[in-house]
Amino acid sequence: MRPEDRRGKLAALCQRFGIEILYAFDRRAQEVLKWALGQRERLTPGSSDVGIGAKPTGEATFGLHEQVEFALALEELLEIPRAVEFDLERG
Repeated sequence: MRPEDRRGKLAALCQRFGIEILYAFDRRAQEVLKWALGQRERLTPGSSDVGIGAKPTGEATFGLHEQVEFALALEELLEIPRAVEFDLERG
């Protein structure tokens, strides 16, 4: 997948769920950035969780169901099943 396609899919996912800011943290943050920029073909499977933080827009309702759906969609896009650690910021 081309880098602009990856970023476009991430942007569409954020828009769908009402996410204003999305970021990677912890030890795999640089790996995720390189993937998004097209400097890596894929993320290393199973090495450790990918820490993902998100800040919803003020209007977004982000209940447990939406959080699970969002995390699953990210795992599918990043092609790393059961490896996303998701942190939702409030306020």
